[in-house]
Amino acid sequence: MVLTKRLLRVITAFHESSIPYKKVPKLPKTKGLQKAIIKAIRKTGDTISGSYAQAALTKYPRRFEDIDILSPNVRKTIREIKERLGDKVTFKKKFRAITVVNSKTGKEIADIVPYEKGETVKGISYVEKYGITEVEGIKVVSPKTRLASKIAQLQTGKVKEKVLKDIRILTREKGFALKPKKQFSLSPRKKSIRGNTLWW
Repeated sequence: MVLTKRLLRVITAFHESSIPYKKVPKLPKTKGLQKAIIKAIRKTGDTISGSYAQAALTKYPRRFEDIDILSPNVRKTIREIKERLGDKVTFKKKFRAITVVNSKTGKEIADIVPYEKGETVKGISYVEKYGITEVEGIKVVSPKTRLASKIAQLQTGKVKEKVLKDIRILTREKGFALKPKKQFSLSPRKKSIRGNTLWW
């Protein structure tokens, strides 16, 4: 058994009905520098992804540490944040993102990712496939988009612990359990994921 595209569609569709949506979506509270970043996003019209987006739309979110921004114009977003925060933040290149760092504490408070690369796995953009929604005037990635991209990441053989946690949160563990031995048979790299049972 392998995780084909068809099987991924079946699994994603199966779980969509299990997503614990909030009755009334609401942006999580932010303060300080992150509050200013949210205002910048409102101005630029960028899209928010990551755990912040989940917290806006679902009942049982993972605690967000930073704000994941999907931007069609990364330079414009950087400019807008700089105008609001000046020397209070610095920017550094990190993999495919530009990370916004609190100059005083060194803490990473946001990531800016090119829109076309957000929630993209093996060249497939799940943002384009499943869409975004809007909460309080700000665009956020839908839980279905998040879930589909997380499930797709299972094919890559590079699955972080937080990916598994997000799948469990987004489905409330209503799927079927996948034991480490089964994970090994499904993974293209034949590698079990830290010996944990994976919930689909």
